[in-house]
Parts: sequence; C-alpha cells; structure tokens
Amino acid sequence: MWIVTSPWRVEFNAFVGAVKNTLRVVAPFYSSEPMVELLRRCKGRKKYFLLALEEQAVKGNFQAISAIKTILKDRESEVRFIRNLHAKFVVADEREAIVTSANLTGGGLDKNIEMGVRFNDLKIVKSLVHHFDALWAKAATITTKELEYYDALPRGKSKDSNRGKTHGPKVRFGKLPRRPPAPGTPALGWIIVHSEEAYKRDGDWESPMHQLKNQWRSKTRELDWGWTSPKMKQDPTPRRVLLAWKGEVFGHAIATIKEATEDEIAEGSEFFFTLTEFQWAKPVSFKTLPLGRRRRHHRGLIRLDEKILAAYWTRSK
Repeated sequence: MWIVTSPWRVEFNAFVGAVKNTLRVVAPFYSSEPMVELLRRCKGRKKYFLLALEEQAVKGNFQAISAIKTILKDRESEVRFIRNLHAKFVVADEREAIVTSANLTGGGLDKNIEMGVRFNDLKIVKSLVHHFDALWAKAATITTKELEYYDALPRGKSKDSNRGKTHGPKVRFGKLPRRPPAPGTPALGWIIVHSEEAYKRDGDWESPMHQLKNQWRSKTRELDWGWTSPKMKQDPTPRRVLLAWKGEVFGHAIATIKEATEDEIAEGSEFFFTLTEFQWAKPVSFKTLPLGRRRRHHRGLIRLDEKILAAYWTRSK
C-alpha cells in the first residue's frame, strides 16, 4: 500500500492502461478529456462507470454531460448513476485499487490538492469489488431521454466561482478577512470558559461569579479580567464575549484586549480582557448552544459565531 498524491494523472493513466480484463470506476463527476484518454488506454476491456447525475451538478458545471456521452458511445462500457454518491475509487481486474479524494476531472487529476491510497492486498480489493457490486445493483441506468433532459439544462457559474472576490486582493489561505460588523456593533469574540481547577488552586474566589460580584464597579463600568492562554496581542477592537462556568454561560460583556506588564505576567496573567457593559444573564447550558465539537472545551476560549450568539440571546431572555 502506498500514498497517491496530486497531480496524479500520469499514475492514473498508467493504472487504467495496465488493466487486462475489467475496470470498475466510481466517482461523482467526470470531464470529457480524461474519459477520452481512459477509453483509449483501456480499449478492448470491459469497463463499468458509476457516477452522480443531479440537476444542480449539471447546472453548476460540475458534471459534464459530454463525458457521459463519450462513455456511452464505447461499446465496452456501461454507465449507471446513483444519488448522494461521494465515494471515489477505481479497481483493476480485482487485483489492485486506488481509493482517492479526486473526481475524474481535469481539476481532480491535475490542479486540486488530492490524496488517496493505492493497494494490491487481494482481500481488501475483493471487499471493495463486493461494495462496488452492491452499489451497482442499486444504481439506475441512464436513458437517452434522461440524458437529453440533463443536456438541455441551462449552465451557469459554479456557486463557488465568485467566492472571495468581494474581499479584493488575494489573501493567504486562513487569513480571509471577516465581514466587518455593522457600525456600532461589537465584533464577535469568544466564550470565556473559566477553569474550576484554577479557582480551587488560587483560593481567592469561589467562582468567577463571586469574583465579578466583588470586583465589578458600576461607577467605572470597566474591569481588567486576567487570562493566560492562548496569549493574545493588544487589540482595541470591541468584541462581544460570553462568560461561562461549569458548562453554563452566566453573563455577557464587551471586551478589548490589553497586554500585561512584566509584573502582571509574573503574577500569572498573560493578557487582560478589559470588560465593559457586563450584564448578568439567565444561565444557558452549553448543551443548548450549537457548539458542535467546541462543546468539549471545559476551559479556555471558544470562538463565537453568529449562530451561537443568536441561540444565546434566545435562551438567556
């Protein structure tokens, strides 16, 4: 077994060219040029193609009807389609297979960052063949009338084709700027999840609620709230934060980030949330918020998004 990485057109062409009897192909989307090359290299062998055929895929130019027509013209090929197909693999002669993330399109073979595994373990290959046969039995054939219907559908740009253009110049992956909030609205911040162990260890306060009741001053309307990890740089941007303890959000505030001095770092605070406009709220359990995997965090910071904040406002009333 070994890894197959993109671009992998050369390896794919060699793989199908070495087929002696039967080729089984599973992929949602195909394009014409790779199929022409496949049929040329695999001439004289039996070929089975399983694909996805849905209106949105055709309209968005994900699925090329011309590729399906090319395959159907080949007398040694059979084509069927099945709904909700996302799997991609090819099997040669029940002796070798490739399972991959790539569709059989120009992008999948040459441009996209794809990865897969190639193996010749006969037991695993046989299991994959059985899986193919089960899918094939459930799949439907494509009639000429159906193909004409899909071919007549209007084509447009992919729904992803303009993504990112509103942000102007290209930005590095992972650095896509967030849409700015409306004027006067604080940016989204975090759920500040307090550690029970830290409060037990320090012993100054029983809980963050106890600490807030003693330290919050309604006259000044501001409180530096020390924090340790992850360390952040000073940022004057007002952000909405929620405060949590033992799996429940108990209040909300506006916060900016202030760097700690050397003495403050020595005392255990890497930086401070400068809290303003703090408000107590009806306790809201993490279980009722759309946190997903983030619910596992029992301490630290959980990034807020609009869905989480909307759910909090609804449940804290």
